[in-house]
Amino acid sequence: MPALTLAVAAIVLTAGLMALGFAYRVDDTRSWNAVGVFALGGVIAGYGLLSALLTGDSWPVIAGGTAIAGCALGYLWSRAR
Repeated sequence: MPALTLAVAAIVLTAGLMALGFAYRVDDTRSWNAVGVFALGGVIAGYGLLSALLTGDSWPVIAGGTAIAGCALGYLWSRAR
């Protein structure tokens, strides 16, 4: 389980850097707001990971946070093209 947690954290950090790069490229208010939504999804997914480590049963929370972050990243990607 700890290896999975580190892998997910690395993926979220990498995606976060991509989100910042997309927002910097577009450079408008909507894109920076999407970075905030991405961060919120990351916090929710991080809470789910912490709960999964402690109790072992919070994968829906991780999935929800990941979906929020993924949607924000997709929005940023579509605006940067």
